[in-house]
Amino acid sequence: MKKIVNDMVVGLGIGSFSYMLALISVQEVNAKMIVSILVMSALIGLTAMVYEQERIKENYRGLLHMMLVCGLVAGMLAFNSLFNWLAIAMTAVIYILVFLTGRYVMK
Repeated sequence: MKKIVNDMVVGLGIGSFSYMLALISVQEVNAKMIVSILVMSALIGLTAMVYEQERIKENYRGLLHMMLVCGLVAGMLAFNSLFNWLAIAMTAVIYILVFLTGRYVMK
């Protein structure tokens, strides 16, 4: 249980910071958007548990995590009536860049 809460809190921290950066381009913010971002961030934190599944190859874990993250972002955008494919594509590109950078740094 402690691990689940910890993953959710890490997700909330990352999501909150990302949201602050995204606010630069948003004209209107409401409580629904803020709550949906926080819920999505907590769920993204939980998806990090995919990396603990050692029976899945590392590259597949990364791909599965990326698909889950993009799905959560798409759901949050649709929930807020902001869905667009460019945002999903940008999420995937940023995810891949972070993933590759992390792998390069870890070597």
